[in-house]
Amino acid sequence: MVRINCSSSAKENMAMCAHMMSKWGKENNVSVILSQAFDIPFVPGESDKIVDLNGGWWKFDENLEGDITIDSFKEKLAEYLEYPSSFEPDAADYSFLIWIGVGIGLLVLLIFVIIQTIRLVEKQRLLSQVEVSEFHEGLKNARIHQKNATNNDFMKTKYDKKKYEIAKQEFKFGKDKESATILGEGNYGIVYKLNVSRFPDPVAVKVPHSGCSKQSFQSHLSEIKIMCFIGENEHITKFLGAYTKEIYRGKVYIVTELCEMGSLQSYLYKVATNKRENKTTQYNELVRFCKEIASGMNFIAEKGVVHGDLSARNVLLDKHLTCKITDFGLSKKLYQYQIYTTKQKVELPWRWLAIETLRRLEFSTKSDVWAYGVTVWEIFSLGDLPYPGLMWDIKFLENLEIGVRMKRPEMATYEIHSKMLDCWNIDPDQRPCFNVLLSFFSGLKKNEYV
Repeated sequence: MVRINCSSSAKENMAMCAHMMSKWGKENNVSVILSQAFDIPFVPGESDKIVDLNGGWWKFDENLEGDITIDSFKEKLAEYLEYPSSFEPDAADYSFLIWIGVGIGLLVLLIFVIIQTIRLVEKQRLLSQVEVSEFHEGLKNARIHQKNATNNDFMKTKYDKKKYEIAKQEFKFGKDKESATILGEGNYGIVYKLNVSRFPDPVAVKVPHSGCSKQSFQSHLSEIKIMCFIGENEHITKFLGAYTKEIYRGKVYIVTELCEMGSLQSYLYKVATNKRENKTTQYNELVRFCKEIASGMNFIAEKGVVHGDLSARNVLLDKHLTCKITDFGLSKKLYQYQIYTTKQKVELPWRWLAIETLRRLEFSTKSDVWAYGVTVWEIFSLGDLPYPGLMWDIKFLENLEIGVRMKRPEMATYEIHSKMLDCWNIDPDQRPCFNVLLSFFSGLKKNEYV
């Protein structure tokens, strides 16, 4: 252990000197270590040599096989201490310090970017992390609002990303969505006819309106879960997949099969204007529509799902004029809940709603049967508006409760109108089930129109 002289001005250069002496030691196969700082008193041992000026304590291990001695070490160190300007290290000597500085700077920048990104995401967030997780993983503890509710499979259903998730870049909207073909537009979103990479033919893509309410957006997510849960049926619009990566900020694309002929409602308008078509042919087609819708609704009811918004506008036609039930936006509960109550203020299709729905906002499979009866009336009136000339008020509900019902459409037989009246029974338990309605329309003979 040795102590080396240095002037007070040389102390400022000790850090550089320590680095350079370490390097010098490595070049000469010796170990050089700065042991103590200038201002720490030194208590020498018996073998230590004392130097008057405080130049720092150094540990020096002699290389017995080399020519380096303590004297040569002291001479080199004194040179660096007294004449630091005479030594000009290579740029590489301090490269590690530069890299450390760059690394620290990049780390600070990365942390800043992450914090700002998190803040931006949270600012744009529509759904909480819990709500996003519930959509993807299913609600483990389903909230059941009615007594004796046993079937909560829909609430617990997971969204199968491997099967249904579609990457955003697969959607061929073009430069902007305005150039895409619009099939329809409503209060809650727009439906486009679009090419999606993984499908050979064009599909229908539903996109919620930008800035839609949380309640409205969750109805779209509910529709996805319902379609996943229901599965495939000939008379249900086939769910093909979705883009859900950005649902946390209210963005989702819902992909279904394309029904080229549009809604049943618009088709009925066209039939009504075609005066040359044979009435019997028309009648047979209308009966088929009723049968196919009953088949689809029976399938839904057996799955324990309430549609809640059945009407001619929510039935689509494919290129073969086959009926496909669509729009499960109000299907948020299961049939075996018995009924569910919508507490939020939402726009409801009152012309198609059952008495108990208008009075207490109760939805059930039996309220779907009521709506089916109104849909059958639409079909045989060739698209007329139910309860024409009336507006919603309490008097309308009171008239329903005392037994006022719509008259028989011109295209409907008395037998068919009687079945409509059964669907509009004031007592939900007295209304027919969908399997009964399916049997009824399947059993009607062709060419019965008079």
